[in-house]
Amino acid sequence: DREALRQAGLAHLLAISGLHMGIVCGLVYMLVFRGLARISWLARRIPLQKPAALTALFAGAIYLVISGASVSTQRAFIMAAFVFTAILIDRHAISLRTFAFAMIVVIVLRPDSVLSPGFQMSFAATGVLIAVYEAWREKRISLPQGIGSKPAFAIKSLFITSVAAGIATAPFAFYHFDRVAPFGLIANLVAMPIISFVSAPAAALTILLTPFGGAEIGLRIFGWSLEWVLAIAHWNAGLAADNGPQWKPMPELSLALFSLSIGAFIMLTGRARRLAALCLSVIAFAMWLFHLPATVFWAPSGEVFVRQNGGYSRIEFAELRGLAPLRYKDAPVTGYCKSRRCLVDSDHGSVLLIADATRIKCADIPERTIVLSANVRQQSCANLMTKDDLTRKGGAAFWIKENGVQIIHAKICGNRPWQKDCPA
Repeated sequence: DREALRQAGLAHLLAISGLHMGIVCGLVYMLVFRGLARISWLARRIPLQKPAALTALFAGAIYLVISGASVSTQRAFIMAAFVFTAILIDRHAISLRTFAFAMIVVIVLRPDSVLSPGFQMSFAATGVLIAVYEAWREKRISLPQGIGSKPAFAIKSLFITSVAAGIATAPFAFYHFDRVAPFGLIANLVAMPIISFVSAPAAALTILLTPFGGAEIGLRIFGWSLEWVLAIAHWNAGLAADNGPQWKPMPELSLALFSLSIGAFIMLTGRARRLAALCLSVIAFAMWLFHLPATVFWAPSGEVFVRQNGGYSRIEFAELRGLAPLRYKDAPVTGYCKSRRCLVDSDHGSVLLIADATRIKCADIPERTIVLSANVRQQSCANLMTKDDLTRKGGAAFWIKENGVQIIHAKICGNRPWQKDCPA
């Protein structure tokens, strides 16, 4: 079920983040606002949105605590807090200024979260949605009154929201996971109304009926709605498996350019917004297209992934406690080299897998050959890596080039407040 949700672009339902915080705070805000509106003498004397916003903010804080206060939930609460604070001080609740303040607070509190997929994807989607919302609002103001029915406007809003969020998060999904849901728009258009208008009210109904012994009613409806969502996810995942293209890893510079294009779309206006975003995206895509993927990847799980015939083959090598990368998990197992010597030909050179490399001299290793050793070795070579190096520095990617072998480790060692230096 989890894999189907990922392939369908519905994995955001698994993390307690903006969706859940928005449903909780929005539901409380609506109930308090509508409830107070029933009291006519009170509605004539005070702005009802302010007590509703204060109550929703308090409810969001309680939800943050009882949900475990994960990083994604903290980020969602900070954003919600700025939205409701803007309502309390008579400012636009949804604006780029609110978005910027929320981002600053998250960066100050958790600077390491900037490198996480959750931070990048959530703020990219939020910023693009706010920019689209403001542009759309200006366009609607210029139109004559009464054009467009409410149902049509709601459907159009849902469609544009899904498209904008999907485009904004796609570069980060490609970079971190080497995948994107090709039919995620369809899945979100069908599943999200069920979550928002059936699942969430059913969960609230369960809580309300529990003291009276009627929780079974709400739970039944809640369970049915989740089964519908899972059915949509599995159907959509089947389409993705049959038609999903294979993508090679995105280079860091392409991700930086895609991020700049998103930033340009958010900050600029008019034709400059579209032109800057388009040009930066085209350059980023061209660099991605001509990027040379890694020849070999030695995973923290001990498995070795070798690029052969345009794809990756998996070789069982060392026994470690780490995890294999998600991007290579579907690679077929083509060899077992535990406790023996294997010479593997890749698309760009040779890879020698050996249990003990203590007798190998650096001068004897050819320039376009990578040597991986399952044993500890005192002497280091430019194109040789041992299991001890892998344990200390995480997984490593190897590029075999004309001038030698380039190695990039997964774990960046440095003196940072949130990360200690790699052990010697």
